[in-house]
Amino acid sequence: MAPPSFALRPFVWSYGHTEGIISDEPMTVPLPARPKQVLMFFFRDRYDVYLHDTGRCETSPRSIVVGPRTFHRLDLSVSGIVDAFTIHFQPAGFHHLYGTPMFEVANQSYDADGVIGTEVSALRQRLSSVSTFEERIHIAEEYLLRRVRARWCLDRVAREANRLFASHGMSAVASMAARAELSERQFERRFLAQFGVSPKLYSRVIRFSAALDRKLASTATPWSEIAHDLCYHDQMHMIHDFRDLAGDSPTHFLSRVSAAPDFKTMFKAADCPGA
Repeated sequence: MAPPSFALRPFVWSYGHTEGIISDEPMTVPLPARPKQVLMFFFRDRYDVYLHDTGRCETSPRSIVVGPRTFHRLDLSVSGIVDAFTIHFQPAGFHHLYGTPMFEVANQSYDADGVIGTEVSALRQRLSSVSTFEERIHIAEEYLLRRVRARWCLDRVAREANRLFASHGMSAVASMAARAELSERQFERRFLAQFGVSPKLYSRVIRFSAALDRKLASTATPWSEIAHDLCYHDQMHMIHDFRDLAGDSPTHFLSRVSAAPDFKTMFKAADCPGA
């Protein structure tokens, strides 16, 4: 993982790079609810995506736009040679750089060519012409900075969404609306239009994601401590969120992630496609 340049921080959270060889059986990676919007590029083998709601299995496109996810909709099957580069956007980033209504991509993903246009194919070709993470970041930054200059600044709702993400989801809707100088109803309506989910649900997904990230970073930390630090009412409240947003209890879901140890970083990076 690597941070963006200062000028891109209101729009981009980080860059991610995943590479390796899986030569035995395909690795299954469960994907829970995650708050980030992602633009991901595959340069070698791609992931197979198993969709729980339809039972279909699809192969991800070479370039893919992934919206925020609010439930455990899919698992990945990963095999072969993995070489992927990911741009992780701030909550407000993708909408403001591309003008895409996020309700159209929430809990969905699409071939990036269809969402962004032919420019993404040219970007992928440039990224594929180099091999190091640093070189790819440099190319992505040049491209994104051109888009920033062509777009408007973040509005008050977008700034509050970025603040919410940085605070691990611990900001009340009333407080965000007040800072944005809007009524709660106005704030909720504009938030939903920009991000595809309500601010209350988005806060819940962000906090759940922070809990999972912290446990993955330090498996010795008790779940009870994580629940306390993230201001859950109690551990049962956190368990309820895990069942809704990951489809399993915290302990059982973590055991599934641990079965794919080489891909633990995918959860922190959120560099995963979903159809």
